[in-house]
Amino acid sequence: MAKREQLLDGSEGLAGAAVPIFGEQMWNYYLRSYPDLVSAHYPEVPAPR
Repeated sequence: MAKREQLLDGSEGLAGAAVPIFGEQMWNYYLRSYPDLVSAHYPEVPAPR
């Protein structure tokens, strides 16, 4: 999500630097918390150890 300064400036839009990091954190959370669901929908992803 864009930071306050980016929104006020109007030049960056909604693609802030924190978005990819948040997505990686959410993906890691799902890998750890729901390994069966991840393997069912993404068989190419190895199961976490």
